[in-house]
Amino acid sequence: MKVYIVGVEAGSQKGLLASPYMEKELRVLGYDVEKFPSRDIGSLNRSFQACAQSQALILCPLTGNLSVDAACVHAAAQASQKELIESEEVARHLAKRGKLSQEQIEELALMPEGARIFPCHRSLIPGFEVAGDEFHIVVLPSNPEEQTSLFFSYLFQILNKTSPTPCYSRVLRIMEMGFEQAQEVLQDLTSKELPCVAIYEKRSELIIRISDNDSNRQKAAERCNEAMRAIVQRLGTHVYGIDVNGIEHALALKCAKKNIRIAFAESGSAGLAAKRFHNVDKDEKLIYSVYQCQPEKMDLEKIGINDKIGKTFGPVSANVTAAMALGASKQEEKDILGLGLSLPNAAFKSRKAYVAAVLNGVCMMQELDAGNYHSLTQMTSDAVAKLFNLARKLVDSYPQAPEGSCDAEEAVLEGMGVVPQTAALSLAENNLMEPDNHKKKGRKTAKEKNLPQEVKKAPKGFKGILYRIFPNRDDSGFDKVRKILMWICVCVFMGSMIYLIDFGAQNRKSQANLASLQDEMAQAEKDIADGKVNVSNIEGYPNDYLPKFYSFYQRNEDIKGWIKIDDTNVNFPVVQTSDNDYYHRLGFDKEYDYYGTPYIDYECDVKTPSTNIIIYGHNIRNDGQMFNDLTKYKQLSFYKEHPTVSFDSVYKEGTYKIIGAFITNTEASHDNGNVFEYNHFVNAETEEEFNEFIDEVRRRSIFDTPVDVEYGDELLTLSTCTYEFKEARFVVVARRVRDGEDASVDVDQAVVNEDAYYPAVYADAAEYAKKLGQVKSITIDGKRELTMNVGDTTTLTAKVSPSDAAIQSCTWDSSNKAVVTVDKNTGLITAVGAGTAQITAVADDGGYVDNITITVKGSGKELTGITLDSSSVSLKPEETKTLTATLQPEGAQASLTWKSSDDSIVHVSGNETKAEIKGINAGSAEITVASSDGKYSATCKVTVTASGADENNPSIVFAQSKLSLTVGQPQNIKLSVAPANADIGTVSFSSSSDAISVQNGYSNTDVIVTAQKAGEAVLTATTSTGLQASCTITVKEEGSGETTDKAKLSVNQLVLNPGEEAQLQYSVDPAGTEIVWSSSNPRIADVDQNGYVTTIISLDQTTEVTITMATKDGSASTQTTVTVMGTSGGSSSGSNNNGNNNQNNNNQNNNNQNGNQGAQSDLGLKAKGASVEVGYDKWLDIYVDRPEGDVTVVCSSSDRSIARVDNNGIVTGVGEGTATITITATDNNTGEYQTVTVPVTVTGGGYGYGTNDPTPDEFWFFADRWIWYKRINHNKKSRKQ
Repeated sequence: MKVYIVGVEAGSQKGLLASPYMEKELRVLGYDVEKFPSRDIGSLNRSFQACAQSQALILCPLTGNLSVDAACVHAAAQASQKELIESEEVARHLAKRGKLSQEQIEELALMPEGARIFPCHRSLIPGFEVAGDEFHIVVLPSNPEEQTSLFFSYLFQILNKTSPTPCYSRVLRIMEMGFEQAQEVLQDLTSKELPCVAIYEKRSELIIRISDNDSNRQKAAERCNEAMRAIVQRLGTHVYGIDVNGIEHALALKCAKKNIRIAFAESGSAGLAAKRFHNVDKDEKLIYSVYQCQPEKMDLEKIGINDKIGKTFGPVSANVTAAMALGASKQEEKDILGLGLSLPNAAFKSRKAYVAAVLNGVCMMQELDAGNYHSLTQMTSDAVAKLFNLARKLVDSYPQAPEGSCDAEEAVLEGMGVVPQTAALSLAENNLMEPDNHKKKGRKTAKEKNLPQEVKKAPKGFKGILYRIFPNRDDSGFDKVRKILMWICVCVFMGSMIYLIDFGAQNRKSQANLASLQDEMAQAEKDIADGKVNVSNIEGYPNDYLPKFYSFYQRNEDIKGWIKIDDTNVNFPVVQTSDNDYYHRLGFDKEYDYYGTPYIDYECDVKTPSTNIIIYGHNIRNDGQMFNDLTKYKQLSFYKEHPTVSFDSVYKEGTYKIIGAFITNTEASHDNGNVFEYNHFVNAETEEEFNEFIDEVRRRSIFDTPVDVEYGDELLTLSTCTYEFKEARFVVVARRVRDGEDASVDVDQAVVNEDAYYPAVYADAAEYAKKLGQVKSITIDGKRELTMNVGDTTTLTAKVSPSDAAIQSCTWDSSNKAVVTVDKNTGLITAVGAGTAQITAVADDGGYVDNITITVKGSGKELTGITLDSSSVSLKPEETKTLTATLQPEGAQASLTWKSSDDSIVHVSGNETKAEIKGINAGSAEITVASSDGKYSATCKVTVTASGADENNPSIVFAQSKLSLTVGQPQNIKLSVAPANADIGTVSFSSSSDAISVQNGYSNTDVIVTAQKAGEAVLTATTSTGLQASCTITVKEEGSGETTDKAKLSVNQLVLNPGEEAQLQYSVDPAGTEIVWSSSNPRIADVDQNGYVTTIISLDQTTEVTITMATKDGSASTQTTVTVMGTSGGSSSGSNNNGNNNQNNNNQNNNNQNGNQGAQSDLGLKAKGASVEVGYDKWLDIYVDRPEGDVTVVCSSSDRSIARVDNNGIVTGVGEGTATITITATDNNTGEYQTVTVPVTVTGGGYGYGTNDPTPDEFWFFADRWIWYKRINHNKKSRKQ
């Protein structure tokens, strides 16, 4: 297609179009662009006639000059051979917007017959489109913003559909940055041909579209994503959303992710903010309340605010706006985001307007000046956008306070006076100090006054006191020394007092953080018990995580469980990362905290789980916190009172019976070269290895317990420091209570182990213990903050108090070894990478701590970005690969950290710019490398594929991995075999407990279980060929436990190679709920009504397909991803069979599947039935009277064994017969929908299913829809409209 730009030159430097980026994007789409600028109306008509060619698109931008624009309309009508008729819609618009006579209105309201009018508010003459004979004309409105919006949201999308080189695109939305500023920052990117970076300006925001037309979609996507990451790094928090429809859409997504609801309080805006937000939250799942009024009728009492505030400060003021937002946020429900907006109106005129957002007592507020706007309507629209942006910042940083925020109550009292200024102050101090050689007026030296130089008497009063305590020239040598020593003592005393105060403050802060976490868990458990929590369908929360961890997961995705010992201080969250040192001195919110956070060894797999879960925690002796109470197990009496430990992982709750507790060494020299490496025992490869570990634990244990241990038991190991000797460890080992086992322990049988093994160094422990307890504090010498360069070294020293304490030594550690390392014994620190770290000294006696901050500067260039050598990697379990990070620019230096988003799938161990990744289990995860300050990062998607099952190596799995039954309830459970035709021999079924009874089902792979009594049982299937599968069944008493009207659903992910089959494992509660399955792309991965997935035989690009599991009545649904690996190694997330990747449509489909539909309406949806042969495809004749980007179409088949259909309307014949195709069109803006059904008849013949892949043959474009025709077996269709 040829694109012609025709118009009258208006003297704009940008040219005919409002933005030079429009023409650039047209060329990237592969269209030939030619411009026909005209100087007069006569040449304009000739230009239109010259461009009216077959398959041409003519763009005609209006200028705002009424006579010129009227000529453009007439020329368009003449070229398209359409009569001019008066448009009532345009006439109303002209009468409302312009000061025109009736005669002028009638003249300017003439539009070509059949033209589609584009609504506009600022342009006097609206844009429109009209079809000519095999060409098309689009007249663009004169207002630059409206012209840009029409091109960005409509024309680009349509032209991309029919482009010979369609683009892969990403869209970023920016606020609080000017167009020129963005152009300057991104000049190097916008000047490149590919990817094409285009910046479009709107009143409240900038929109940046990144497009690439490379025929290799994977390459195009990688280049676009690389440019996107570069832009995000440069623009930072100015970027409010990626691939979102607007600021309210971005805010809704962020609030939903953090479970935050919004309360609106608006004055003078007619409720515009709530209305705009309602457009993206039609079910009002996020809207908590709405209050609106006019300034003169404000009643603040309705939102809990004293009316005196309004009377004191006035209804349109910063104080009242802050009060409105604060009152809206202080409602009964937790985590309410209050949004306040105050605007003037005709009755209450003011030059100012205010917006405020408040969340948990933190406020952000902004002032608007009416002088910057043409109208109150414009000001109102901009105020709403700025309000949503403030809210976005609060939600982004929650629960921390963002930059530029203030206390909400102070904002009510002080207004804009307490709002921090974003620009740095540059105030200079004036003459605070004078040069030494500057003599002040009126003062003379003693010599100038001719005073005698002999010793003078001490002055009287306050000056006399200073004379006596500070050294002066009249003092004798002895007096000077005496005074100096006195001040040294004073300084030491003050320093000690400051340390004690600071140390106490750190203690109180750490204890307050722990108390807050404990209260949060107690509340979560209470809410679950009361039936208030249901996280089964919350997007972003892992569907196999326990509900009580939801709020913790929102704060820190590293959460892996909770450890608790009754009647002790051990009651904390437990985390896990790929770096065991990461949480050594970091709190749960990843801020420095010398308590650290208990963490699981990086090698442990909590999900599977590993044989032994190892948890480490500090022993804070001075205040008894963290794992200090663990050392009480050195006494048999304490064990008898607390024989069990509670550890609830994010996947399941658990009680563990203690089997032993011992003191051990970590240095070989302390035990004649021997070290018990308990912390390396993670997975037992054999029963012999398992028993050897248990025997060693019992040999070393301080007491003998009656707890039996069997191979296959799940173990828990708790490890902390102890101080009998240097680098000593105290360890407690327990095993999980088995299913159906009584959790009680006969502690009367526990006795002291008289033959317990202790390290050789323990013989001197008694003498060592006599020296303990003398130290009361420790202080690191020198400055509290040091700056170093990469490669620098220095040795730190520390002093304990009192100075005559027997044990003067301490242990050193670093909070970030990628920045600075420290020798734990000598205090020698080495700067290894740019960044900031805390160095902590821990007194070996008493555990007292002190810390200082080290800032390391790189000797190279300043870091501006990070890239990885691979953006996606495929691995098999146990396979490894090396990732390499490149710092930008060349020569830059920085310390890097590596992290896996799911260590149970892929593990990463990084060494600066190189890291080794290792596949663990099938699934997908992201590896992230980031600078230590968090400013720059890069990610690589890693997909781990399990070895596919074949007839020689089949696999079995229960369809339901978990099941809940009530006593007396029977349930048939199906065992799935992959591949389906594999021979697995006979199958036997058994139960781990008498909570259920088991009997054979209707076939070799069916079993019927009946719930007998409350408890838990593991159902195991064993084949005669040696295969095994299991299902965990929980039995409850009838009427007990959590009750809910909504079914709970969860389902796992799958990663398959082309041609492989597998059973999705899922759980349904209550059992027996009827469910249905569907696939977003059955041509790639199909699913039957038992959750069994089959995949396409051959596939080039790795493709992710969404599988939806829903109750038959539609009351609940959940989704999972099936990743089908491509042979080329590339990836195309969510791509369909003809390679399009439309993120917006994906989002819209998700919204529709979540139930966000409006009322049924007539959308002009029409379709015709069809006939197709087995093995062939045909494109259904579907017509919708809506623009392409405004509607989502979903198609389904009543019998997929006869005919299958995708959402593009491609029907595939599978077997002979007739099937009904259901087509639903949904308006993405209003939620209205229309459904029609058509029959499809499938006849015999063809070459078998999937043998031909349709390709586009011809397109035809008209006004508001695109119809794509297919040529099947050279049988060409045509259609006129």
